[in-house]
Amino acid sequence: MVRPFHPRLAGANLLAAFAASLLVTARSGPTRAATERNAALSAAPAATPCRLTLDGDAVVRWFVPVPHQAIPEPVRRSAELFLLPEGELVACGREWDADGRRGYRMVKRYGDPLRLRSAWVDGSGGVLERSHDISLEQCPKADLEAARALEPGEPTRVEFVQGGRDSPGHLRIHLVTAAGHRWVFECHQGRVVAQARILDATLEWRSH
Repeated sequence: MVRPFHPRLAGANLLAAFAASLLVTARSGPTRAATERNAALSAAPAATPCRLTLDGDAVVRWFVPVPHQAIPEPVRRSAELFLLPEGELVACGREWDADGRRGYRMVKRYGDPLRLRSAWVDGSGGVLERSHDISLEQCPKADLEAARALEPGEPTRVEFVQGGRDSPGHLRIHLVTAAGHRWVFECHQGRVVAQARILDATLEWRSH
């Protein structure tokens, strides 16, 4: 499901956004997903940053790297049907979104020019999302213009994104601004339906 578009809040602060996400959990009581997520974040490898996706001042997606051998077998089997045996595995980890979905994401890269394929699969092997790169030339001009109108910058990557089998697809445009900020736009038929900023972060956890 594509999240509804909300205008971003300028100058969103990573630490404030992450603290706010934990505060909401503290107030409402930890859900199973939040408990799993926070445990995974606290155990994340120090050498590999976690990835947080911000919508305004809210964290809407969390990605925590895990070793490939930690991916359950049903997840690997389901992901490999889409990722294919060839290609180089470049990322795998646990991922949660603000809608309560959680699973494992695996990403492979292929060929020259470089292309990525990604599969996000729940613990039972059900596909939550799958995507593959297309060239910038294949991306409709109206979608690129819609994204750049919101954040002037250079597009670096375009994904064709779908949910499970036979689900409708949309485009995800990655863009980098002159200041080096990384944005992602969910686009459909020349319209931006969601946007978010992506940040790679090394999180520090302290026990009291």
